[in-house]
Amino acid sequence: MEPEKDVQRLLSGKQRTFAALASNPRDLKELVTDLNTTAGAIASQDSALEAAVPALRDTLREGYPALGELNAALPTLRAFSREAVPGVRSSVPTLDAAIPWIVQARALVGEDELKGLAADLRQAVPHLVKLNHRLIPALRQLRALSSCTSSVLVPFVESPIPSIEAGNSDQAVRAQLMRSFVGLAGESRVTDANTPVFHIQGVSPLNLTAGRIEPAAPANPNMPPQHRPDVPCETQEAPNLAAPGGSALNPDLTSVTAP
Repeated sequence: MEPEKDVQRLLSGKQRTFAALASNPRDLKELVTDLNTTAGAIASQDSALEAAVPALRDTLREGYPALGELNAALPTLRAFSREAVPGVRSSVPTLDAAIPWIVQARALVGEDELKGLAADLRQAVPHLVKLNHRLIPALRQLRALSSCTSSVLVPFVESPIPSIEAGNSDQAVRAQLMRSFVGLAGESRVTDANTPVFHIQGVSPLNLTAGRIEPAAPANPNMPPQHRPDVPCETQEAPNLAAPGGSALNPDLTSVTAP
């Protein structure tokens, strides 16, 4: 502070202010008139002004904490703005590359593209849903067939067949089935004018070497194996291939026995 100069500066400033006001008397007059008009308008709404003062007080009471929170967030906002500058700068090339794709995507969803396809699907989908519902029983049967095949049939055709012939024992079912077709085809070549001729070779029971048979007749031929159509195939046991065999006069009726 400079007390010896402050008074001089104050008087000099007032002089310039009054000189400026005096140089425009018309504007000064209008300022006074307009101020009078403004003050009269405010005075005519003194009741509303009186009611607004408490509301302004409440507004300021609520506004100060909010402004404080805003002021506290400004440093974080400034840091975020600085970090976002590189991304904003790179957004221009990104938009340049994305705009052609957006144009193509807009055309893709047009009436002659996906919208038309959606209209066609809207008619076809209900029929497909009905078909799916009607396929459920068939799919259940296909599932049961697949499970039966993988759990029972495949292990069966891969299982070995025991035999009283040492050289023919433990041959897989699938191999023996194919060999039977070969033998049948060979027998079918022997024909006459009417029908194929099949030769059946008999074995003498008294021949201890060649008089062995397999499979032998069951103990009770009037009692076939139990038939259970009520039990799912996938849960049934695989067939027992150990058929009775042995001497034609006294076969073992429980299992195959090697010679």
